[in-house]
Amino acid sequence: MRKCDLCVMKYRKWQKKAPRFVAMTGYTFEKFTELPPYFKEAQDEYLSEYRMDGKRRSGLRAYTMYAGSPLPCMEERPAFILPYLKLNHPDTEKPVAPEMIY
Repeated sequence: MRKCDLCVMKYRKWQKKAPRFVAMTGYTFEKFTELPPYFKEAQDEYLSEYRMDGKRRSGLRAYTMYAGSPLPCMEERPAFILPYLKLNHPDTEKPVAPEMIY
């Protein structure tokens, strides 16, 4: 099974659980499908200047997605990051997630 097929399967699962998806991301599924192109543009722009650890890139080596990535599809990355940001908003003094876990 190809990576694209897996993403389609995940999308179908997400579509069936619309209220849960909205609670997780803060977006309806229809609005969420508009995000990946903008997210990819912002990610490519950032990673062209900075490494994953936040330091400036030195040299000519560009960022490439490796084959065994846990988030191989562009659509999955915002779906992973949005709930994280929702729980750990940069404007809050401390993360909310640890309180919810314990």
